[in-house]
Amino acid sequence: MPRAMTTLVEHAGTAGLRLAELPLPFPVGPVNAWIFVDGPVTVVDPGMFSSNSTDRLEAALAEAGLTIGSVDQIVVTHAHPDHFGAAAWLSDKADAPIVCGAPEAAKLLSFGPEHVEERSAHDMALLASVGVPNELQDTFTMMRSMVADQVRPVASSMLAPMADGEDLQIGGRTFVAHVTPGHSSGHLSLHSGGTLISGDHLLAHITPNPFIEAADTPLGRRRSLVEYLDSLARFEALDPDLVLPGHGPAFRDVPQLAGTLRAHHDKRAGEILRLIAEHPGSTIHELAQAYFSGLESYHVVLGISEIAGHIDLLENRGEVVSRGAPQRFTATR
Repeated sequence: MPRAMTTLVEHAGTAGLRLAELPLPFPVGPVNAWIFVDGPVTVVDPGMFSSNSTDRLEAALAEAGLTIGSVDQIVVTHAHPDHFGAAAWLSDKADAPIVCGAPEAAKLLSFGPEHVEERSAHDMALLASVGVPNELQDTFTMMRSMVADQVRPVASSMLAPMADGEDLQIGGRTFVAHVTPGHSSGHLSLHSGGTLISGDHLLAHITPNPFIEAADTPLGRRRSLVEYLDSLARFEALDPDLVLPGHGPAFRDVPQLAGTLRAHHDKRAGEILRLIAEHPGSTIHELAQAYFSGLESYHVVLGISEIAGHIDLLENRGEVVSRGAPQRFTATR
């Protein structure tokens, strides 16, 4: 069994908390699995299902004097494979529920093999709506196949969905659920006293991708970045002393981070507006290819997500208009 690479978090109010950094096959770096060792013993975001990762998680529990059977509950902040791939494995072995934001439950269940055709149809329709050519519309399928063997299917009986504002006991403390759309439709953050478990909603050195996601709306997708920026005021008001994110180091000063995020997105929206003015009538896919050179594989979807999110901001301001299907955009000034 490998060394767990765990650390104690040196901060007031974090007694009984350990961090296990679990490896991922993505450039973002490891995912943070936060382990609360006091009852109810809780693992937040148990990473992906690979022996390299699960062995490390098991070793981290052992360093804290625990076993997999000691785990009382698993928290999944959102339904992206790097955060929940091993959740069903851990739930089954520990006989422990998987806590998630209520809007994420359907997505967690959708990774089961019985939903492959339905997922594929939604993916193709979403990609077509943003102008991805037919020959490239297997991008989502390629993304999913890349991680399929590192995601254990979640059963509905394993899930314990939470609504916004509900309380959850973790490690001898009461945390309040903050279920906010943005990076995902039902991202779950948890706050207790001065501590915020933020998942990917707030990260110290990375801007969360406003991931494009199918939805029953006139656009056929969520307005992810608009939703994300609308949520920031809530976390500014909490102003926690310590933020435990899904990737990277723990940090503080959420109001400063929120200001930095707003400035970043405003700057990028301006750059994309200028690009639209130079290339009127372009689709989201065409703008992504022009703005981010050399996009391949799953980076195509990340690039499309960035462009779609900022176009939504521009449309809110009345600075661009769209026509047709797929949508083609023109600057209004």
